[in-house]
Amino acid sequence: MLNVLKQLIRTIPIQPLHQIAQVIASHYDVLKRILPPKRKIWMSEDTRMSVFKSIALIWVCYYMNREYIDLTH
Repeated sequence: MLNVLKQLIRTIPIQPLHQIAQVIASHYDVLKRILPPKRKIWMSEDTRMSVFKSIALIWVCYYMNREYIDLTH
């Protein structure tokens, strides 16, 4: 599973984390309130970004599992 996840991540175009977080927040109104502002180059990452990283990982795993189930049936 981990190898498959690594391969999948390599095929995804690299996007700035804040851009990914904006897409996630656009799907969940409750997350719009906690979306931190885009950070400046000298700023450390806001701890709230871990919420968006977690949701992004959940989305990837969900769609990987869904495609795997479709292929096996």
